[in-house]
Amino acid sequence: MSLTKNWTTATLAASALAFGLTTTAVAQDDAEGPAINSGAISLDLGIDTTSAYYFRGIAQENKGLILQPWATITVDLYEDDQINVAGYVGTWNSVHSHQPGGTDSWYEADVIVGVSVGLPAGFTVDLAYINLYNPRGGASFAQEIDLTVAYDDSEFLDELALNPYATIAWEFSGGSDGVSGEGTYLELGIEPSLTVLESEDYPVSLSLPVTAGFSLNNYYQDGGGNDPFFGFVSVGIAASTSLSFVPAEYGDWSASLGFDLLLLGDEANDVGRGVTGSSLVVPIVYAGISMSY
Repeated sequence: MSLTKNWTTATLAASALAFGLTTTAVAQDDAEGPAINSGAISLDLGIDTTSAYYFRGIAQENKGLILQPWATITVDLYEDDQINVAGYVGTWNSVHSHQPGGTDSWYEADVIVGVSVGLPAGFTVDLAYINLYNPRGGASFAQEIDLTVAYDDSEFLDELALNPYATIAWEFSGGSDGVSGEGTYLELGIEPSLTVLESEDYPVSLSLPVTAGFSLNNYYQDGGGNDPFFGFVSVGIAASTSLSFVPAEYGDWSASLGFDLLLLGDEANDVGRGVTGSSLVVPIVYAGISMSY
């Protein structure tokens, strides 16, 4: 979540958990005890720190300490041989030690409510309402509806799976560019991953996320009325490992470390420059710890 505060990542993670697409402590039988959390409600939470915070290529902060705690509760609603349905509610926050003009360090507190549907042939459809709220200003940056379609291609490509997805976000109140009103955003991404270190207790996985963001209507509009299609491209590498020393009854814990290279379009850069003095090429380092239960 550190590079662009990508809600697609959050919603797909919730979907994967609900549909059993990831390895978690949920409903697993332990040889030394009963299953951990075999019910229909699951919890994901974590905290990240990042060298810079960009939202869909728009600079928010690149000075001081940036902490981004988040949490998601997922509820299994329906399951049969063809589809799985899960609902979720979550929050994502960004707290900054850099406080221009003595402003509040709590920069952002978002609320997400959504539903994910797992379909045959590896497809997942996710629909979410997101309120991007600014505690400093006492109002929302924007409110939007996000539709994400993801495809699990691991059945055909195995370890070479790309895990592609596409997200369309419709703003119906406010605007994330801070210039124009409601806009429409398109994001396309892949995230191939593989296990680079086999270990019973501390396996290490490597992922290579690639994300591109575009304006379908007024999303990267500048003060002069220009609305370019291209917003940004990011290419990254991230490693993660299980924290197996934490007892299973306290959840499935993991840690991650990553690097992203963010390439901005001119308008996305212009929108962010007034906030942090950004450049067209931005390297970002991030780390995090998370728990699933």
